[in-house]
Amino acid sequence: MSSSEAALSLFPYTRCYCEENVYNFCRLIEEGASSDLPQIATVVSNANVAETFVVFVSSEIGWVEMHKQKSGKVAEDGRIIWDYHVFAIVKPKNAPSTMVYDFDTMLDFPTPFSNYINESFRSSRFPRKFRIVPAKDYLLHFASDRRHMRMPGSDASSESPELYSAPPPLYPPIKSSIPLSSSAFLPVNASSELSRYWGSAHNCPITDEHRLPLYLRMGEEMGGGESSDVVTYATTGFGKVVDLPGLCKAFG
Repeated sequence: MSSSEAALSLFPYTRCYCEENVYNFCRLIEEGASSDLPQIATVVSNANVAETFVVFVSSEIGWVEMHKQKSGKVAEDGRIIWDYHVFAIVKPKNAPSTMVYDFDTMLDFPTPFSNYINESFRSSRFPRKFRIVPAKDYLLHFASDRRHMRMPGSDASSESPELYSAPPPLYPPIKSSIPLSSSAFLPVNASSELSRYWGSAHNCPITDEHRLPLYLRMGEEMGGGESSDVVTYATTGFGKVVDLPGLCKAFG
């Protein structure tokens, strides 16, 4: 087993639930940092973690092109069109390379930020945007009842895996103990002309139990802008939106 495979094996993983895979990664990193989990603590020590961030990538039209993804076309170097994707960025202390932890990449786990960006985000006709959220805020505010993965017309009271477009994780849905503020329900670009291209993940109703669309909708109303000052990402609990140059300026 390679070192990359060994690191991956320490964390729970469910295909097509990248937002939950990264949530659990951040949670276990936080627990491991307190030495409750020796193996995770070793990963944290090796990374020499200063700060961890969660990054959502999508676009105002709700689709994003990536390469080097395990679910992508092998003949096209792992090229795929996602509605969104999520990965973690770890800023190390006293080390030159910021690291990316992507559970679905064909690259190493972790891989240096510059290599990940160059390999994963090549020229594209889709205008990519990135929502950067401090991991501590993500752990506090994120919640998902997985409704975006349910098949149309399925019985909402049933949790049968067959009713989902991909089998859900075996653990209960992630909840937040912090209620959404009224400001979280402001229009988030749903009336935009581009919203007609959105899929179910972007279009789902926003509730206390399901907050995923707040992270996916990349309009100005929900943190749009080009600031690369990482400090500003903590102002709303839902991070800040930047373009690819802005992401590189913040972490490159």
